[in-house]
Amino acid sequence: MRSLRYTSFFALVSVYGVMVLGSYVSAAGLGLSCVDWPTCRGTFLPSEEIMAEWVHRLFALMAGVSVITMAALSWRVRNSRLRLTATLAAVFVVTQIVLGIIVIDSRLHPLVVSIHLAIGTLLFACTLLSALTANRIYRESMQSVK
Repeated sequence: MRSLRYTSFFALVSVYGVMVLGSYVSAAGLGLSCVDWPTCRGTFLPSEEIMAEWVHRLFALMAGVSVITMAALSWRVRNSRLRLTATLAAVFVVTQIVLGIIVIDSRLHPLVVSIHLAIGTLLFACTLLSALTANRIYRESMQSVK
């Protein structure tokens, strides 16, 4: 249970970081600084001019792995709310990956960017609910041990 608690907290921080970095990339007009994948301008290591987008992608990778891990761990706990929110978060993270590709391919079409932000907000909400629920379950399990 402790691993789920820590994983969900790490997922929450990572998802929030992706959102903050994505906002920065968008506001700074750097959304098309990396138009290829998985490399960025043909390289895996960032140059100074693509650092913001590269860090955004790094956080997205960390968030994706941690959210999917959180969802997998949630199925070891008998709590339907946790399973639902964590599984929805995993679905939303996969959706975000696909939408991120579409955002670049559409050359930052405003509708696609807006949908990407909306799904990101749902992802954050589900991750937050999962982290709060995992923390509550962990605290309750520690109290029952005493």
